[in-house]
Amino acid sequence: ALCTLFLQIVVMACMEFEMGKKKCERYWVEVGDSPLQCGPFTITCELEEKKTEYVIRTLKVTLNKVIRIIYQFHYKNWPDHDVPSTINPILELIWEMRCYQADDNIPICIHCR
Repeated sequence: ALCTLFLQIVVMACMEFEMGKKKCERYWVEVGDSPLQCGPFTITCELEEKKTEYVIRTLKVTLNKVIRIIYQFHYKNWPDHDVPSTINPILELIWEMRCYQADDNIPICIHCR
């Protein structure tokens, strides 16, 4: 449903697995991985920029030859059932997100599961 909402930014505030339990379905691939087929969608990772607390992935999503670029901001240090000990990495992520968002009217998807 990422393509149908005209999203540009997805923020993932969890790990795929936490404390041995699956927290999130994998809807992305990493740079160099084979494309992921999700129903009619094909997803590849064009670029991965690693920051101290998060990773920015440039995902190319293709549906019927129509290509969309979605930026995934994967915050990797959000504690399970708690809040981060410092706000600075969160503020950095928000600032960086705004640089990638072309239009403030486009919604941003934030998920922790």
